[in-house]
Amino acid sequence: MVGPLWVMKGGTNASVLPYFKKAEDYRGHLTPYNAEFHGRGGPIAVTPEPKTGKLAKAFLKAGNEMGYDVVDPNAAEQMGFASPEYNTCGGLRCSTAWAYLRPAAKKPNLHILHSSTVLKVMTAIAKREVIVSAGALASPKVLMLSGIGAPHHLREHKVRYYKGLG
Repeated sequence: MVGPLWVMKGGTNASVLPYFKKAEDYRGHLTPYNAEFHGRGGPIAVTPEPKTGKLAKAFLKAGNEMGYDVVDPNAAEQMGFASPEYNTCGGLRCSTAWAYLRPAAKKPNLHILHSSTVLKVMTAIAKREVIVSAGALASPKVLMLSGIGAPHHLREHKVRYYKGLG
């Protein structure tokens, strides 16, 4: 099965929507159509394109000519074409590092290593959580190289199984 992890684990989009809304600071116009799907005041700014440019207009027009509506891809109806939205705040990119890491960087229990190569995670007992953040492709790879994951995938690559996920 292919899809978001929360769906594969039996969750639903409705079960994670409160977390997406909490993370979002939507800077666009809220309507009855999209209000229940957007959050305000979260750390990640989501800004609709302030002035639709020629390319975006042509894109939306082409979709309309094919019979599709212009939609908010985060609202109930996702089949259609959407105006661009950006993770920007005051003209600057609002990355997860800017939104979450920068405010927490001075905490004594947070150790940030950048420009580093991770080969595997050494297993340890943690009182709380351990966050592995190496990107969308590298994080699962690091976990699997550490023996964390589906046993059949690990055996396939001759990696010693340590713990499953889920």
